[in-house]
Amino acid sequence: SRGLANLELGNLAEAKRDLLEVAQIAPDSAVAMVNLAKTYVAEKNLTDALNLYEKALNADSENFDALSGLIFVLTR
Repeated sequence: SRGLANLELGNLAEAKRDLLEVAQIAPDSAVAMVNLAKTYVAEKNLTDALNLYEKALNADSENFDALSGLIFVLTR
């Protein structure tokens, strides 16, 4: 929650730190991957965001946030 709150507030470094930690704790969690990908999008690092959205879809093929994030990045 803190990572997403920091992301909304524009504190990208803090958000990334928190969301990376969550992704390391739960490496197979599609939700953790999607949340971290949002940080990469905010940083305009679309390559890493795309990779994470694809990985999240591989982990959970019905994850709406992963699919919508993937579409968002691909349209950029």
